[in-house]
Amino acid sequence: MVEHSNIDLDNYIDEILKVISLAEIRDRATEHEYGESGVIDSVVNFSDISLEEREEDKALYKYLNSLQYDAIKVIQVVMYIGRGDFLDEDGTSSFSEAWDFFEEQGWNENKQVEAMQIFEKAPLAEYLRSGCKRLGIHI
Repeated sequence: MVEHSNIDLDNYIDEILKVISLAEIRDRATEHEYGESGVIDSVVNFSDISLEEREEDKALYKYLNSLQYDAIKVIQVVMYIGRGDFLDEDGTSSFSEAWDFFEEQGWNENKQVEAMQIFEKAPLAEYLRSGCKRLGIHI
């Protein structure tokens, strides 16, 4: 059991895995749309994408917004840890320290705002996989 800040991360593994899966599907669609090389020549701002245009974006956005707010918060913390925020000198990260940072900053009252923070990250799957690895979560 991986437990931090009274949050049992094991309770959120299924949600994290589902977000990774949907993000990878979105990544493949983006790669297909912007070139087979996988290199996107311009910055893709996912918040500007019409959710009615791409099913892959719509599925990820809809799933994120269907989650309980605590799950969104956990996913967001793991994502930022995976991005390299909250990295200790030894290359590890503390979920509780990252969680406490966000708790002190205050979460937006509207969970959709926090869900959009996750949705907008282009390398979302990579961030989540890296975050899980840094936290010792085996996925």
